[in-house]
Amino acid sequence: DHAEGTQPGDSPPCRVAYILQKNCTQCHDSAYSGDGNLNLSVWIDAPDGKGKTFPHLDDAFAQVSAKETLAQFVERISSSDPKKRMPKNKLMASPERQELFLWAQQELNRLNAGGAPP
Repeated sequence: DHAEGTQPGDSPPCRVAYILQKNCTQCHDSAYSGDGNLNLSVWIDAPDGKGKTFPHLDDAFAQVSAKETLAQFVERISSSDPKKRMPKNKLMASPERQELFLWAQQELNRLNAGGAPP
């Protein structure tokens, strides 16, 4: 489900982008100033050429691998620990959390299998 006129690799699916915009991008809208140096409003080519990822910078401001970004994303949205679970201080509907989890897990599985995005 991609917006009209876009290519499937240009962005996450519309529904995923919508859920991210609704629940996440208020805090994660810049890799340089957002929480965790993670920008969930942009979908870019991974620097290693292996698929797509979000801009996500480590402490030295180097791009984090797509696998690591997605693994951390899956961990944070599925954590039962309120100090780790995202979004912080905001309730995300369970069906939306489930959709994000399943999409991110599918992307992570694809990367781990060495496959390219569809």
